[in-house]
Amino acid sequence: MANEIGQKLNSILVELSEKFETYFIGFFYLCYPIKTLSNLPNEKLKKIEFYLSRLVEKAREINKIIKDFNEEYLFIEGDEISIYIEFIDKETSIISIVDGKERFSIIRLEHDIAKKKLDKILPELKDFSVKYLKENENIKE
Repeated sequence: MANEIGQKLNSILVELSEKFETYFIGFFYLCYPIKTLSNLPNEKLKKIEFYLSRLVEKAREINKIIKDFNEEYLFIEGDEISIYIEFIDKETSIISIVDGKERFSIIRLEHDIAKKKLDKILPELKDFSVKYLKENENIKE
């Protein structure tokens, strides 16, 4: 079952990645990377995962400041790259780093489509993520 959920997650991320030729795409549970896809060297990838984890953590703090805010996404636009975070629920999110020339409306639409696919397997995906974190304690460092 866990392997099947992992394959479904990977398939959804690969499909989304191919739409934008992403530099990085990942599924995060709480603020931890569960599944990431990137061609970056491992050392750079670890740094990016760390900074994106902190970004997710800080973005979710707005719910503590503004009651019932329920963030949907965070978009950071740049000339060379843009970062898009789609919050699936209070614990899960998809993060993409794409070319800065990509249009926000298309990025958001494609992430919404991926979110709907993930919503269908979300309880199993959360169980998969909890198990993954238990097996990979070093990810929390």
